[in-house]
Amino acid sequence: MGLAEHESGIATTLNTSLTESIGASSATAVLQAYNITPTTPEDCAMQSIIDLATDIAYYAPAVTIARSWPGRTYYYHFNEPNPWEGKFKGRSTHMLDAAYLFQNFAHKMGEKEKEVGVALATDFIKFTNAIKPWNEYESARGNVKVFGRGEATTSSDMVDNNAWGRGRREVLFKLHEAGKVDFDALSGAWDLFLAGQ
Repeated sequence: MGLAEHESGIATTLNTSLTESIGASSATAVLQAYNITPTTPEDCAMQSIIDLATDIAYYAPAVTIARSWPGRTYYYHFNEPNPWEGKFKGRSTHMLDAAYLFQNFAHKMGEKEKEVGVALATDFIKFTNAIKPWNEYESARGNVKVFGRGEATTSSDMVDNNAWGRGRREVLFKLHEAGKVDFDALSGAWDLFLAGQ
């Protein structure tokens, strides 16, 4: 996500950057919602900032597109935690779904992780062969296919309400609905932060 070079003093730098880009009121609302303060220890701040970045760069755009797409929409979340040792063990990360989809590392997975990979691959194969992989997305329901156990007992489920409370945060959407932040402005501010501005 381009955050490694910003790690030293990241909470303070983000605070300054967002305040300059979207104003003090919106910046404060966003940073408080993600528990990011200038005194937040760097390792904690980094995890919270990764959550914010994920919501800005991936989650909010995906929900927005799913809600407004004029044709059939099949929407999913990959919530399986990373099973391997390292900085992101236990967290679902960007591109981890590709490792599960293509099953390149199945020999290093447990049986439960393999089940998630098979469920994901099976549904993707259906989709690419014009077979309905799961129920179409409906904006009013916010029905989403969720791959990954997380707190669930199965490898994949259909859930409503955009999977809020099921591995996804609604905090950014609540701020937007309350008029405290504009998605486009926040996305632009995030880009400026990554550019060192």
